[in-house]
Amino acid sequence: MRHDKPEELAAHEKMMKELFAKGPPRFCYNCMNYSGSGRCGVFDMEPPEEFTQVANQCDEWTMEPPF
Repeated sequence: MRHDKPEELAAHEKMMKELFAKGPPRFCYNCMNYSGSGRCGVFDMEPPEEFTQVANQCDEWTMEPPF
């Protein structure tokens, strides 16, 4: 018979499950539409630096697998 799960492990698993459900923070930097040159492919422009430094600013943010 297995012993009870350690509380620290249970807490870690709970935290990871919550993080997974929440998803990554939504910055321009990790958006599929933000190019390596710093341009947004949706709006065809370079977003202001202030905008790129705040999470969850854009409703067009996307992170999808490329297939």
